[in-house]
Amino acid sequence: MAEEKNKKFKIVPYRYLDKNRIYSNYIEVAKTGTDLSIKFCDIRPPENKEEVNEVKKTGEIRAPIEAEMIIPLPVAADFLRALRLQIADKENNQ
Repeated sequence: MAEEKNKKFKIVPYRYLDKNRIYSNYIEVAKTGTDLSIKFCDIRPPENKEEVNEVKKTGEIRAPIEAEMIIPLPVAADFLRALRLQIADKENNQ
């Protein structure tokens, strides 16, 4: 029984066939006391002159949220470490 408690498991991510990847060219991050919110947006150019004029008038570009992830702060720390490792690996292999 003690041997079963000490057994380590490997987590293997996979994607359901009906779940698509999401492109994001803008990210907004916010923190509460217990978790981190990451909003993934896709900013697109204005589609017509009215949208261009609205952006000029308001000074705002609307960015549709394509996905939002809420993760506990301990997981966020692991996420940050993983991102740093991936970026360092990319920089070292250029």
